[in-house]
Amino acid sequence: MSIQKYHFILLAGVSIALLVSCNSGKGNEAVKVGTNNSDSSVAKISALISDLPFPGGIVDTLNSIHAGFISKLTNPPDNVSLYTESNTQSINLGVFGADLAYVISFEHFQEVGPYLKNAKKLADDIGIPVEFTEEMIVRSENNKNNKDSLKKIVFDGYRVIDQTLKQNQRTAAEVLVLVGGWLEGTYLTTQSLSSVSDTMNKTKLLHVLYLQKLYSDRLLGLLNQISTSSYCSQLIPPVQEIRNAFEQVQPGKDEEQALATIIEKVKALRTLVIKGNS
Repeated sequence: MSIQKYHFILLAGVSIALLVSCNSGKGNEAVKVGTNNSDSSVAKISALISDLPFPGGIVDTLNSIHAGFISKLTNPPDNVSLYTESNTQSINLGVFGADLAYVISFEHFQEVGPYLKNAKKLADDIGIPVEFTEEMIVRSENNKNNKDSLKKIVFDGYRVIDQTLKQNQRTAAEVLVLVGGWLEGTYLTTQSLSSVSDTMNKTKLLHVLYLQKLYSDRLLGLLNQISTSSYCSQLIPPVQEIRNAFEQVQPGKDEEQALATIIEKVKALRTLVIKGNS
């Protein structure tokens, strides 16, 4: 099965769950879907997430065009101690998913372990079965130098996370995982631009980067659907600013200035997200 097809199966598994509002407090209480939610609402939210890619795709592009690997870009593993509430745990689970994809894609296998353990901890914190996350660690250790196997383990892991959140109607967590993965993938891309010298490769990378405007539209739609908590609502303005910055990339306009604004806005939101509850 191709990674692309695998990803769409992953996303389909969570679409029904995306109907409840963010839980802004501590703990992992499930918020149940009410009986007044219509089938049309389910279809609308399903459509919003259908085009959101797992960040593995964008970081694979970085590797394929020979961008330099920059270890300091990823969220430091020690930051996991900052995430003590369900919202910051969920969004940084998405961040660490992108970081995992990044280090695996560039075959920095020695860095997989700490990020996988962080993903396990945050998954445990938001209520994913411990037996599953422990199995994921064992599988990764048995395949620690196999790029394709590690990729599949990560995709398998995030698929089970999606399914578990769906079954428990934990919509807020699922949306925040998506936001975190998108944000970190976009951050890694913008920060890697300077390491690409070949004109054709840089053009390819810019094309992938500018596709993120479409995904930011989808994420804004999701966040607006679940904006009843302060945490989720606070994410909307900075994501909107990133989306607006992408909008400025037009023929005849100063592309360098627009790109600088995108880099600045993405970095600002990412800095806020990885600070967690500190």
